[in-house]
Amino acid sequence: MAECIHGLEIPLCDACYPKAQPEKPKAVRASRATPAAAAPARVAPVRSSRTSINAGAQRIYHVTHIRNLDVIAAAGALVSGATPTVDVSSTLTRELRKSAPVAAATSAVADSASVADYVPFYLAPDAVLWDDLRAGALDAKL
Repeated sequence: MAECIHGLEIPLCDACYPKAQPEKPKAVRASRATPAAAAPARVAPVRSSRTSINAGAQRIYHVTHIRNLDVIAAAGALVSGATPTVDVSSTLTRELRKSAPVAAATSAVADSASVADYVPFYLAPDAVLWDDLRAGALDAKL
């Protein structure tokens, strides 16, 4: 399937192929001659912009320095807690990730788990970091 400029499959990109806006219901005024209790109640249908998302087909994006690719390839996966050859995250980001607790959704997750215990990734191809990379932002980490 073809991809848009954001790297998404064409039907999944709302930026390149926005969905039609739902029609807004028109306001109806009650007649003064008809008591409000006698007028039939008009209930607008519930509309939802939510669509079913196939999470298995959703792409995720991870940022790393090119010199880290050898270690990732040798491990065969991104591994949380691995020490990268070049760490592109700032000291503040690392501290914030260590101090942000993760709620234990299952008994498999330790009570003391933090965001730093997991591999960071993005779900959107238009995150600020990607925009900075495309624009050639002057950042020593990039």
